[in-house]
Amino acid sequence: MFLVINEINRANTLGSYLDINLKMAKLNGKNSKQSRPNSASVAEKSQIGVDSMIGDDTKIGERCSVKRSVIGAHCSIGKNVKISDSVIHDYVTIEDK
Repeated sequence: MFLVINEINRANTLGSYLDINLKMAKLNGKNSKQSRPNSASVAEKSQIGVDSMIGDDTKIGERCSVKRSVIGAHCSIGKNVKISDSVIHDYVTIEDK
């Protein structure tokens, strides 16, 4: 699958890098109507912001908070972890806080 984009973006700061990642993921169809795929596992007491995206087969532990972030596929996020304004690449493990 090819992604055709009619604009060029430049990321000079971490904030602009995050914005571009969110925008590209949405353009790529990964955020069509849901911020997390069915294969992702999110504990009941965890909160995922509407401005965040979670990749396939990602597991998020209890009492976590994800705000304005992109979490890649096959990640494991432990209990009580707070993630904001972040880009977490594929296959990353973040242990319990």
